[in-house]
Amino acid sequence: MEPETADQKMQDFEIQVNLAEKKQQKPFSEKAVKRDFEMIIISDKKKKKKKNKK
Repeated sequence: MEPETADQKMQDFEIQVNLAEKKQQKPFSEKAVKRDFEMIIISDKKKKKKKNKK
């Protein structure tokens, strides 16, 4: 492997690691809000299905 390609691969790897770290650093509250929002949507869909069955 040539030095330039090794350097480029290392830089690409570092960029990927940095992106992964940023994703993991999302505040807990943001993750919780998203999860709660999804739960609300799911429960709304269940309620609508029950109404349609009546």
